[in-house]
Amino acid sequence: MKVFYSEKMVADQGEQSYGGIQSPSAKKPKQIAEALKSLDNIQFIEPNPLSIDDFKLSHDPDYVDGVMSLQLENGFGSKSQSVVDSLPYTNGAMYDAAKAATLGGPTCALVSGFHHAGYNGWKNLGWFCTFNGLTIAAYKMLKEGYSKIAIIDCDMHWGNGTDNILNHEPSFHSNSIHEPILHISFGRYLHQPQQAERYLQWLSPKEKVYEALYLHKSNVILYQAGADVHVNDPYGGVLTTEQIYERDIRMFSIAKELNIPIAWNLAGGYQIEADGSIDKVIEIHLNTFKACKQVYGG
Repeated sequence: MKVFYSEKMVADQGEQSYGGIQSPSAKKPKQIAEALKSLDNIQFIEPNPLSIDDFKLSHDPDYVDGVMSLQLENGFGSKSQSVVDSLPYTNGAMYDAAKAATLGGPTCALVSGFHHAGYNGWKNLGWFCTFNGLTIAAYKMLKEGYSKIAIIDCDMHWGNGTDNILNHEPSFHSNSIHEPILHISFGRYLHQPQQAERYLQWLSPKEKVYEALYLHKSNVILYQAGADVHVNDPYGGVLTTEQIYERDIRMFSIAKELNIPIAWNLAGGYQIEADGSIDKVIEIHLNTFKACKQVYGG
């Protein structure tokens, strides 16, 4: 499997936290990359950096310039040069993974922190997201001649930044199968523990996600395989470890059956152990790799 990763994607986000919880997202790619050494047939590829003009495809130019010049806070609520330096590579990884998937086989971008970044930024939408690599990748691909991009967001939380960006473009309606970008965000609808079975039902054959992708005729799926949907995550609380694995099996199976290329990313995951490790988050992400291998082989 092609995995887009570089140590240039790893950042020190500063000391800010939300609700007393420090996000591991900026440092998580390196830890996942190290853990992937235990799996076979992983091909690491260094992503190409995106440009400031690429960021402006999805975001207000003043917001982009403010973040990149350290005049405005990034999604972690800090003004970290380390985060700024990582942004071309984290967002580039999602775009490169999406393009590579269209050439054959599932791909992964070892990145988090996209879907709360709206057109004018992340404030009033959510934390830990600076630029929206999902919409940036989608917009770039549409400019290059692709006709339909699907964003299936199985993070715990609503991809409100993604909706905000898509609704800023007058020709897009983010939940419509008739528009260039289809966006389904589970966190907008399914966020209570008792909804676990319904969550998986949406990913069943011939159900909501399958039917939407079938009718949309997507060129590629950008899949947010969030680990924060775990029942013990401080920001989560819906699925067990086994149910998250089943979620991934179903998502990859839908993509394979419909013959739609799929590129996925890590998205959220905030279970931090007493010793500061994120072992449970790593386990969940490794399970997504294993599910992908189970469905596609290799």
